[in-house]
Amino acid sequence: FFFQGPYLGGRSSVEGEPMPYDQVGHGCIAAGSYVITTLCGVQTIEHCFGRAKEIYGSIHHPDGNETVYPENIFTVGHNGQDVRTGISAIHKLPYRGLLYRIRIGRNTWFEVTPWHRFLVADKRSQIPRYLRADQLTPSTNYYLVAPHGNVELGTRQWVHYELPRRWHNIPRRRELNEALAYFIGFVLGDGTLTEIRHYGRTLRSVCLYPGHATPEPLIKLTQELGLKPRHYLQRGQSIIYVLAEAFHIMKALKVPVGAKSRIIDVPELIAKSPISVISAFVAGFFDAEGNISENGYNLRFATASEKMADQLIVLLHYLGIRAHFSQAPYFSKTRRQRVLTYQVLVKAKSAYKLLHLIKPYLRLKSLPNISNEGRGKQQNRYIAAIETVPYEGFLYDFTTG
Repeated sequence: FFFQGPYLGGRSSVEGEPMPYDQVGHGCIAAGSYVITTLCGVQTIEHCFGRAKEIYGSIHHPDGNETVYPENIFTVGHNGQDVRTGISAIHKLPYRGLLYRIRIGRNTWFEVTPWHRFLVADKRSQIPRYLRADQLTPSTNYYLVAPHGNVELGTRQWVHYELPRRWHNIPRRRELNEALAYFIGFVLGDGTLTEIRHYGRTLRSVCLYPGHATPEPLIKLTQELGLKPRHYLQRGQSIIYVLAEAFHIMKALKVPVGAKSRIIDVPELIAKSPISVISAFVAGFFDAEGNISENGYNLRFATASEKMADQLIVLLHYLGIRAHFSQAPYFSKTRRQRVLTYQVLVKAKSAYKLLHLIKPYLRLKSLPNISNEGRGKQQNRYIAAIETVPYEGFLYDFTTG
């Protein structure tokens, strides 16, 4: 994934040095790098380019470059302070050569062109400066600067869906508030969309599995949302069925029906919402798939979806939370084989900050005492290793401002 704010693009050649091959000085990133925008939430920059092209068209240049000039699309900028900044152009450029892979964790890295600039800060003085990728070295003397999580990128969103009634569908819409965001996060973690044919009818519902936790908070939540829950016990564990309307809301958000653990992702409308809504969504997913150490300074989210893990890390970075990514195999009793689970880890002061963001929205998990804010260190992003990798294909870039 990639998240460094809008300074990942623009005219990034250093003054006094020869311009790079593409003649415009773009510091480009690989197609699969994740960015956050008000156009499509958390998606790869290649996906973002394609969506913008569908809406605004594109211009082809003689050198093979392709550019989209969007309107009213924003991302998060950081030049010492977080800024909601507009994207004036999205570029797609052919490239054959070496990319610099900047690794900041076991499974976290950036793939960029040699002249791509990074904003770094000195460990002692905290003074920021720009360095090109080919000027970086593995070091603990400086770290990569990341957003602080104090700027609102998104706005209130509405979920548009349809309720089938005999021979026609009734259009509906519902505000994506904190309660609904929590519900969505929990469904993605410990819920299922079911669709069953029964005596010529199709029965649709959303099933919630709180396990051994008390089900009353989830029942109360669905009632607050105006939905109709039904509670059952199966082998000593609670199952909450929420009938048709919840199913159609989840379908409108493109939550998969049936088995979904490997293919879930962060819904677009969630990432385009205010910070309070995103925090509630993270709280719902944490209640379903998260755990916390006894001292409160190690949090972990687990998911079978690699895309969900990548997008969750980008969301947490947007909130000013340092998160890391790891993989761990486990034996699945249902599949009777070893499968990979992807873990998002948050530690020390970042864990403290995340807990205070999601604490107002948690409904199932109890938190340890987290009053000691000074304990632990902020997880800065130090460069662990740098390598070059051959690349042939298209690279992408934002021009902002």
